[in-house]
Amino acid sequence: MNSVKWIAITESLDNDINNTAATDIHIEEKVASDIQVEENVASNIRIEVKENATNLLYSKTESVNLISIFGPARTGKSTLMNILAGVNDYDNEIFKTSPDMETVTTGVDISKTFVPLKEFSKLNGNPEINNNTLVGFVDTEGQGNNGDEFDIYLFSPILVTSKIVIFWWPGLLQIDTILNSLGAMTNCAKRITRDTQCQVG
Repeated sequence: MNSVKWIAITESLDNDINNTAATDIHIEEKVASDIQVEENVASNIRIEVKENATNLLYSKTESVNLISIFGPARTGKSTLMNILAGVNDYDNEIFKTSPDMETVTTGVDISKTFVPLKEFSKLNGNPEINNNTLVGFVDTEGQGNNGDEFDIYLFSPILVTSKIVIFWWPGLLQIDTILNSLGAMTNCAKRITRDTQCQVG
């Protein structure tokens, strides 16, 4: 597997608390590049951004554009991200998959390998984009297993760090559910703040 854990829930979630709309999320940068998302004490949610994944991004001298995916659990998100990343052999998959209906991905994983945009743009016969940007891939835990509040806190940091976000919803379209989910995450993402600007390089 060529991915590393990027974001994980480090404390339990109180499913009885649903006051996301009133919450301001705060990203606190630690000395060792260990960024943690902290929020009000009542909801008891703590999201940790892993240092090795953060350093993986900071080590790149080129700009990095992330492609992320989120959607319901057990619907093939990891498989789709492997395909987008050019995986042809599932013995060498970037994101772990399973033929069973079990949930494989927990938290958020980021690919260890990055594809030059120049190469990525030529897929399927498209014209080449002459650019030094790198493309990275982000796989996320499926929505719906742990409640709406859990999903909102987990995915909000991804919304503000990704260039492209794929909202994966196979099957019948449920417009109200989709719009409500996207709206809640977008509103929550707008409240993310950062104490200190990260220095790259």
